[in-house]
Amino acid sequence: MSRVFRIHPAVGIARVGNSPAEFFIGPEQPGVAPNADPATGRFLSFKDAQGRVKRQAARFRIFEYEGCCGRLYPKREINLSTAHILAIRWTVHLANRKAAFFEFDGQDGANGKWAKLRNADVTTDRERKLVIDPGPRTISGARQNPLRFDNPNREIPIKFLGELRTDESGNLLVLGGHGESNTVSPPGSFKSRIMDYVNNDTWFDDMADGPVSAVVVVRHENGATEEIPADPAWCLVGPPDFAPGVANIVRLSDTMWDVAVRKLPLSPDNGTFLQGRLAELKAQKEDWNEATKSFKSYKPSFKRDILPLLERALLARQVHNPESTKSYHASFLGWEQELGTVKSQEGQELREAVFAKMRDPSGTKIDPKQMPKALGDDHLTEKPTRFMSLTHVQYALLRQWKEGKFREDWDGKPEAPPAPGVFTPEGLDFAALDNSVGGPFFPGIDVSWLIRHENVYAEPFRIKAGGRVFPDLLPMGPGFFSQQMALPWQADFYDCQKELYKAGEEGMYHMWWCAHRPDDVRVKKGDKDMQPWARKLNALAKAVPPGPEVVNPAGDHLTPERLEQYAQMHKNWATLGFVIKDGEEYFESEVGEPLK
Repeated sequence: MSRVFRIHPAVGIARVGNSPAEFFIGPEQPGVAPNADPATGRFLSFKDAQGRVKRQAARFRIFEYEGCCGRLYPKREINLSTAHILAIRWTVHLANRKAAFFEFDGQDGANGKWAKLRNADVTTDRERKLVIDPGPRTISGARQNPLRFDNPNREIPIKFLGELRTDESGNLLVLGGHGESNTVSPPGSFKSRIMDYVNNDTWFDDMADGPVSAVVVVRHENGATEEIPADPAWCLVGPPDFAPGVANIVRLSDTMWDVAVRKLPLSPDNGTFLQGRLAELKAQKEDWNEATKSFKSYKPSFKRDILPLLERALLARQVHNPESTKSYHASFLGWEQELGTVKSQEGQELREAVFAKMRDPSGTKIDPKQMPKALGDDHLTEKPTRFMSLTHVQYALLRQWKEGKFREDWDGKPEAPPAPGVFTPEGLDFAALDNSVGGPFFPGIDVSWLIRHENVYAEPFRIKAGGRVFPDLLPMGPGFFSQQMALPWQADFYDCQKELYKAGEEGMYHMWWCAHRPDDVRVKKGDKDMQPWARKLNALAKAVPPGPEVVNPAGDHLTPERLEQYAQMHKNWATLGFVIKDGEEYFESEVGEPLK
């Protein structure tokens, strides 16, 4: 049997930043936040000495797998210091296809049919005129200098999409762009302004994604050499995570887990599904009833499955002030034992009360008071999915917990992260995905709802390069996931702030992705009250003289203040602060002064 190598993480996450040289490596261990010291948990600086945002690099490693009892299991990590490994040749292909894709309009296209193209007036040679595709880049060796993805199309005003480097062991580092966006429209013209949260013709940005492959050159004992391709991975390039200490209620790992349990086959020769966290996925899949969207007898772990989900919901209050008495995010501190004990009467009452407030992802009624108190995939409709829900699997796990069908494994302390420097295939995969947004997808932060389609996967958590999701879409290749996102990225990054449902009545604020794009923050450590995260940008926009409204191509009426809000996020996003945790407090740090 030929030797088997696989790249991990299977999906890596890089993030843009405007610092030209400084960066940090994204999370590589579950439970360790981005840019946090693995030994102490303290956050390091997210900006350089000039106040520019550091990029987050995605590091990719290679693991060798070995066969045992008809199945493949991880054997060891390999790199250039491993005996008989002569070379590792990495190839990455990043592209940005946003301007050539269809307009984003909620669930339009979910059936494979889209209504309207972006830049529809460009009727010929769209690939050349609208796609940023530098082509693949190949890098090999240790500590290699940056290999850039320079934009070859001088008609598109974006310099580059990122770069490749290698570390001291020959592992791959992928860095994204500098958060740049620009328009080809003349200054002062109608389309030179950002006028929509997601679709702005003539605009381009430097978000990207694409496949990651590697060839391992091995010397055998007889002296012969062999070039063995590794199972490929994928890299997503997204916006900065401005609240790295706050996890998402629905993480990208949760969304992909839901797809795996409900829709994807598990290869019988893949032994990883008999170990660790993935063994639980296999057990859930075998017990899942898709017709009822429920488990038959599976018992979730209170310590691993239930309590962390509840805690992530509570943490939303560190970056979102609901400004309402009808707010259910509070604290379970001190109640863990009761909540994690089947026979506790108080715990049973609490479990039932908590579950009763959860929004059923299969529900048929609109109820803004259900949890999560967030907007959803069908935000602009009167469908139940106007508001966000947990995934079907998350909801089913909570149902089992509510009914007392769970493992009583609470021992007084949460799961500890791995020891510093200990990396595993499973750990690398989940460390990346646990720190990314899994919904809602309107359109989202790192990816949108295409990630929920089973056809994008070669296997659970691994993307299928060259696959086809819908007949009318190009095969999956560079730029496939980023093409669905906001253009430019800063437009939705401004718009995705909390919104008041039923304004004018006794309304309620609902959040979007406040664990990445905060709504409200404590300006300094020790503060009790919260202030809007984008307060300085809002103040500059408010100072714009009043004038006539502008009607954008979607038919929305925008005031001069609204137009200036988009312009301020485009110009000053890097001056915004990062919400960090110090002890038990969450507060803003590294706030800059916006350009006027």
